[in-house]
Amino acid sequence: MSTHQSPQKTTALTIRFSQIDSEINLKKLADELQGDWDGRELHVDSAQIKLNVKSYKYMDDIFVELCEMETINVCHFFHAPKIDSEYIFVRVGFSGVILNLEGGNDFDSNGIFMYSSNQQFEIEYPAGVKARWLTIKYPRRLYNMFGLDKDFGLKEQMTRDNIPWIYYFPLDHEVEEYVKTMFMAGKTGNGRYSTPFSRSIDILGAIKEKFQLDAAEGTPDRIHPDDFNKIITIKNQILLRMDHAPRLEELSMEHGMSVSKLNRLFKSIFKHPVLKFYNLQKIEEVRRKVQHSADTLSDIAEDMGFSHVAHMSRVFKKHYGYPPSDLRKINAF
Repeated sequence: MSTHQSPQKTTALTIRFSQIDSEINLKKLADELQGDWDGRELHVDSAQIKLNVKSYKYMDDIFVELCEMETINVCHFFHAPKIDSEYIFVRVGFSGVILNLEGGNDFDSNGIFMYSSNQQFEIEYPAGVKARWLTIKYPRRLYNMFGLDKDFGLKEQMTRDNIPWIYYFPLDHEVEEYVKTMFMAGKTGNGRYSTPFSRSIDILGAIKEKFQLDAAEGTPDRIHPDDFNKIITIKNQILLRMDHAPRLEELSMEHGMSVSKLNRLFKSIFKHPVLKFYNLQKIEEVRRKVQHSADTLSDIAEDMGFSHVAHMSRVFKKHYGYPPSDLRKINAF
């Protein structure tokens, strides 16, 4: 992993990850950003970025990272492909969305990504973004250990040598609660060392169930790194403006592709075309606000771009089977 200042954009920070071993990466990052690394936790508080990473290592080659970040300037993260590596990565909260860490209830809702260690990608975090994410890294040889048995869908693709692949799932309540438990344990300072490992097993079990449900839709498409980066950028643009529906023509012109190609590539990663993905993420964000915030339903409807609260309630009930007012009554107990 290396960092450098861009000669064109002096305010941008670039971070390249080049090692599987979390301890090696975090120690180098501490040296290059004048941060503190004590062998378990990285803390960086610079003029460009505030970053805190708790790292856990199990059985010598399983890594779990809990990351919290605030960007002061634009920040680029590069994941360089490791052709000779045989690791599987899982990330929850893959890229930057504005997040209120101080409140303690909000959570980054970007989703779950599972990908091979030789999948190349780049993420740009704008200045002024707060985000947090979980990373699980484990060797491909431990595939069966995590409940991914011989009947598990996509095993053939995931275990083929040197073939990059990536898969996406929306972040649901079950996985969200697992990750929040891990962050809460890390913040208390007295959480058990086994908690990140046991919750990681739970997350991988939940992902297995998602794969089985999606098996009928086939295996994920391989995608060129340049196209992948464009689609990730488009996804970030959508999630940063949840109160406005994306305009496909504008997005296609901005990123140099037709609307049909945009939807095809987007669906190959996110399982849905752009507008359906937006609508699903929007109503899921409404659920989080109803469940975790003290905002009134009218305020939530306005913030999320609904014409009125009745409209939001109809959409919510159609998706979840009950109105948001019922969810708020449950949370009041």
